[in-house]
Amino acid sequence: MAQFVECERWMAEQFKYLVQKLAMTPEADMQGSMLDNSIVLWAKEMGDSRLHTCVGVPFVIAGGAGGRWQTGRYLKYSGESHGKLMVSLCQAMGLSNETFGNPMVGNGPLPGLV
Repeated sequence: MAQFVECERWMAEQFKYLVQKLAMTPEADMQGSMLDNSIVLWAKEMGDSRLHTCVGVPFVIAGGAGGRWQTGRYLKYSGESHGKLMVSLCQAMGLSNETFGNPMVGNGPLPGLV
């Protein structure tokens, strides 16, 4: 268990490092930081890796997506397909797709994210 926690902590530290570097790096035109105009997703493949369950899978999104969404929020979507999250990310990057992955488990973006 201690090794598992150590690995999880290391991954969190790497995500934090990347986000901080992007936040400290100005855009070439000096209009905000690279983080302001980026989307960085930290995703886990399972909700509880120790139990191998795929319920309650956490996702962390950092970055302002070029002003396309409000940052600093905690959103909870119960029972939604992660494909909808991917559609939301695609649309925030200017794509127009309505599905990502298997359309039988959901389509369209997550309401209220973009």
